[in-house]
Parts: sequence; structure tokens; C-alpha cells
Amino acid sequence: MTKSNLEEVYQLIVDETEAVLKDNNEISRIEALMESLLTLQIDDGKYEYADLRKAVQFAYLYQLNEESVQANHQLTPDSIGYLISHLVDLFKEKDHINLLDAGSGTGHLSMTVKEHVDEVNFHGVEVDPVLSRFNVALCDFLKVPMDIYPHNIIEPAKLEKVDIAIGDLPIGYYPLPVERSEE
Repeated sequence: MTKSNLEEVYQLIVDETEAVLKDNNEISRIEALMESLLTLQIDDGKYEYADLRKAVQFAYLYQLNEESVQANHQLTPDSIGYLISHLVDLFKEKDHINLLDAGSGTGHLSMTVKEHVDEVNFHGVEVDPVLSRFNVALCDFLKVPMDIYPHNIIEPAKLEKVDIAIGDLPIGYYPLPVERSEE
């Protein structure tokens, strides 16, 4: 039996991640995966975008199985990504859109939308430094341009005007206290 392209890329990513961990056991598995995405050389013409995205997804899930992480470091499930993709495609009013992923996390939701919706400029806002760096690594690996703002989405910010905003907000992660006005 031969390996599928998805399995082949997945194994390359996992092997590279294990090599990174062997050389530097001071970092988390997610950080090692991030490093492997930045250094791994993949033949662009050999693999389809969907295989590359899913291979990273499965490699990320494998790392979570090996080392527990906080709840807000979980990936957005594909089922949510597919639903959001359908809604974006349904409601986009022009051929080329600017899309904001509020609380973009690892970038998985945006990259799932990319798989199903054409002509999108991606913008992400993520306050968690590990997740925003992972998002950068994922976008680099998949060769998808995305402006990533390391900012808390609940604070005022100067962002580019967008046509559609999406988000899978984190579970219980609020790094800055919310100030309440006295009335």
C-alpha cells in the first residue's frame, strides 16, 4: 500500500518536529511544530493545498495528544471552518474581499476558509504570542499571505477596513482585565 500525499506530508512534519525537539527539549511541542513548519522544505507542485493544511492539522492534534495545552490553544474544528467558509462564500458581495479573523489563534480557521473561498485577503488579530507566531508559521508553510496583528481584539485598534469578520473565540482566555465604567 502506498502512502497518500496527506500521510506523506504529515510524516515529514512529525519527523521534523521530533528532530527539533531532540535538538531543543526546552520548548513545547507546539513551538517545535512551529519551528518545523518554518524550516521544512516542501515541493510546492507535488501536494495540494488541502493535503498540506490537513497534514498540519493532524500534526498539531498529534502534538496535543503528546503534551497537554491550555484550552485556548485548541484548533478550530474543520466542521466549523466548513460552515464559516460556506457563510463567507454566501455573503460576500464582491469578487475580492478583506476578511478579519478575530482571535485568529493558530490560523486554522482562516486557512480552512482559504481552502474553500477564492480571492480573500486575510487579516488576523491574536493576543497570545505562541498562537500568533504559530499563525505566521502556518501561513508561511501554506504560502498564504495574512496580516497578523498581535493585539487583543477587545481593545480599540487601527485595523484595515474589512468586508467580513469571522472568529472562533477562545475558551476563557482574557489576558487583560475588562474595565467597567461607573454609572
